[in-house]
Amino acid sequence: MVISSAFMAWKFITCLYGSEPPLTIIVADSMGPGLQKGDILLVTMDLSPIQCGDVIMFHIKEGSVPVVHRVIQITKRRDTGEVHLLTKGDNSPEDDRSGVYTNNQLWLNPKDHVIGRVIGSRCKFCQIHSGVYGGDF
Repeated sequence: MVISSAFMAWKFITCLYGSEPPLTIIVADSMGPGLQKGDILLVTMDLSPIQCGDVIMFHIKEGSVPVVHRVIQITKRRDTGEVHLLTKGDNSPEDDRSGVYTNNQLWLNPKDHVIGRVIGSRCKFCQIHSGVYGGDF
């Protein structure tokens, strides 16, 4: 009963925020000091366009470990209208072309790579971060 209730709650949150998974935990220091190991993030996939400065969760290829980094540049192809993103960890000296993306990959395609946008965080010590990433939970 408890397991099925937890599963139903998880699926409800997934549907509500449109992201799988709707919650994630930071496991690296690349977004410090704002986000640190152990912080829990609320992630959504709403329809509003991603903007520079947004913190997003993405994967390089399907099934790979998700990464949480900040969008630092957005480009739009003139011929196709396709949008591409460049990301960087706040605590990283270089953008994600240096070591995060696959060989020769220069951009993220939101349709293929983005899992969701971070809209809130709760640190491992249960202090609420509000307004930094769009809200708290």
